[in-house]
Amino acid sequence: MVLMALDHVRIYFSGAQFSATNLDETNLGLFMIRWITHFCAPGFFFIAGISIYYLEKKTNLKSDVVKFLVSRGIWLILLEITVIGFAWSFIPGWYWLGVIWSLGLSFLCMSVIIYFPKKLILLVSLLFLIAHPAVFGPTMDSLTDYPANWLAILYAGGGIYTELTGIKIVLYSLLPWLTVMSFGYGISGWLTGDREKFAKRAIFIGIIALATFIILRGTNIYGSLFTGYPPRIPSEFVIEGGFIRSFMSFLNADKYPASPQYLLMTLGPLFLLLGLTEMKVLASKSIWLTEKLVVFGKVPFFYYILHLYFIHGLAVVVANITGQPHSHLYWDGPRLPDVAYGYDEFALVLIWIIVIAILYVPCRWFLKFKKNSDQWWLRYL
Repeated sequence: MVLMALDHVRIYFSGAQFSATNLDETNLGLFMIRWITHFCAPGFFFIAGISIYYLEKKTNLKSDVVKFLVSRGIWLILLEITVIGFAWSFIPGWYWLGVIWSLGLSFLCMSVIIYFPKKLILLVSLLFLIAHPAVFGPTMDSLTDYPANWLAILYAGGGIYTELTGIKIVLYSLLPWLTVMSFGYGISGWLTGDREKFAKRAIFIGIIALATFIILRGTNIYGSLFTGYPPRIPSEFVIEGGFIRSFMSFLNADKYPASPQYLLMTLGPLFLLLGLTEMKVLASKSIWLTEKLVVFGKVPFFYYILHLYFIHGLAVVVANITGQPHSHLYWDGPRLPDVAYGYDEFALVLIWIIVIAILYVPCRWFLKFKKNSDQWWLRYL
């Protein structure tokens, strides 16, 4: 949740005239600011799958789980195209189909998927995560033509047109991310339970995932795609332009749509982090920073909406105070900033730290408010 804000600070405060992952123009600092936030979305979807498993254990009624998933899914989609869309753009009616839309649609799909055996769900999820480049990869260009066909919503992402909405950007397509959620749900029974076993199993999976990523990425044997968004940068690892350029190339796995290499690169360290953190808990070693960060995790959706409005609004205020051109901050679609706008990587990190420190206060207040209230609508924030 905290790392996510770093990328959004970059979006609104950076003056870069190029994509942070375009190796022909980016620098190591900007690239790493973007890369470190790659861990956010896989974590959201995977942990959401585990949460569905725990909700099912708590209620013992699939019908109650289905009601929750359907209502939460519809709620997320509606907010994506209204409240959240405005937070991104500050233009009424503008939205894209981003991570919240994909989470909502995945919840709706999971309301059906949970009726299948967990072992089957896990097997199908793993097969898709491994095989989808072989199935869809050869048709990526046709899927991502602008505007793309409806299969873009399911797999590739990109621009899509309807008479009702006009052209909209599908930033997070359904299938790769739904599969991460269903994988989290399917593996939960084996992964969770005894805390010591959980730690060991999470570390084991993390090591296997990272080792597989290193082999696949280092050899370019399998698991990468061409990104569906311009500039269409080849995603394969290339040793050229010195150590730093080669290092960035190694880490520059495809996110749109999420390739197997990307998911191994991100889920592997997340498994390791989960396992190692649990071992710290077992050893009764209090982690001060973790205790603070948990505040954001306990009010995730409140934080998500608040941080978008705060970062975007702060960028507008600062630009006005400093006299910088800022028309690009009002989106009819993401636009490059004026050459006279923006801040370097050091400033972006500093702004991010300030933003998180400020947001901690309302998030802590809202957490206390939730604990002391039994109002039903608080379940949706």
